[in-house]
Amino acid sequence: MDIEDLTKTQLILVGLLISFVSSIVVGITVVTLMSQEPEAVTQTINRVVQHTIEKVVSPAEPTKSETVVKQEDVLAQVIDKNSKNLVAIIQLSDGTEGSKDVEVGTGYIATKDGIVITGASLIDEKMKYKAKLGAKEYEVKIRTINTETGFAKLSLVLDPLVPQEFGFTTFGSSASLKVGKSVIAFYGSPVGAIEGIVSGFETIAPADPKDPAKITSIHLNLNGSPDEGALLIDSEGNLAGMVVKKEGKYEAIPGEILNEQAASKE
Repeated sequence: MDIEDLTKTQLILVGLLISFVSSIVVGITVVTLMSQEPEAVTQTINRVVQHTIEKVVSPAEPTKSETVVKQEDVLAQVIDKNSKNLVAIIQLSDGTEGSKDVEVGTGYIATKDGIVITGASLIDEKMKYKAKLGAKEYEVKIRTINTETGFAKLSLVLDPLVPQEFGFTTFGSSASLKVGKSVIAFYGSPVGAIEGIVSGFETIAPADPKDPAKITSIHLNLNGSPDEGALLIDSEGNLAGMVVKKEGKYEAIPGEILNEQAASKE
């Protein structure tokens, strides 16, 4: 049969058949060539193919890299904002020979009038302390040491004739935390940061059985040793608590408890 005698439908079918056979031939050729190439070349080709696939995404959906950048921006902003409220807790020399001032940890400004909260184990009621905020140092008065919960509450000694207001830190809910969730503890000046995960919780039963249990302590598994008094944020940038050390292990006091103590007149 002459090709000129074929119908339009038959011509289309012949074209599809030729295209199919050609594809098989090209595929066999590519596989053969790839098998003959050194492994390094094959890996490079595979990476290029993988990167090409990753770039073919819907323009309406953020790419993985864009999501990571946004997450990093949020964390950086939270740390930058709240690190300005961190103070170095310095234990003063007791006057004996060889004694000197020693920086023992970190605290944070909890109210605009200069309440400071830090770890209870850092504070000895028999000693005197000062707090360093940026380049300025303040004497502090010990108000409360709660060894059970793990916090100490101090107040900056200010000149009553010179009104001062401070930037301060307040916490969000610790309910966003789950076992295994990534967290960051940040502290000091210049600021240091250590990552880790939540490893467990201590809770008490609520007064109303319909309410969730109240978190009293957050257990942590950290990849290092932060200052006691470091602030804790989760991977979404929620400020969740303050790091303390109990019996050689790191825990965090939930933000809700810290907010209550900051507001208390004690």
